Amino acid sequence: MRKDGKKAITVNNGYIGGLYANNLGAKVTFNIKAEKATSAMLYMFVSNRNGGALSEAMKITVNGVEVVTSAEWSGGGGWDTFVQVAIGEVSLKEGVNVIEFEVIADQAACAFNFDAIMLDSNSPLTLVAEDEVASAPSSGEESVALKDE
Repeated sequence: MRKDGKKAITVNNGYIGGLYANNLGAKVTFNIKAEKATSAMLYMFVSNRNGGALSEAMKITVNGVEVVTSAEWSGGGGWDTFVQVAIGEVSLKEGVNVIEFEVIADQAACAFNFDAIMLDSNSPLTLVAEDEVASAPSSGEESVALKDE
């Protein structure tokens, strides 16, 4: 339990657990550097336990702008069976971008484990470590990240 009373997000065998109803407000943040402003198709990999409409479970933002998605998945698998879910096309600015996933559902049926994100772009993108983001010059830029395949 964290000091604020919320359950901690946990890393289990390479995926993230704790993204469920009784952990409202839990967030996972990725920091990605784009060599130039570009668009990219955003995907996430989640456990296939329950399925449903992603917009009912999570709020997704890129550089503070909410991503509107109609993404769904069918469910029927287990906590460690992962499926790729297409979120939609997102805009990335030149420099460091921040992609954030926040739990907004208070229904147990929205629970899933989070494995990774993938960005499909014609421009080079680089995962930025937290310490690199913290030491970056303060030029008003924000940060974003992705998982290597």
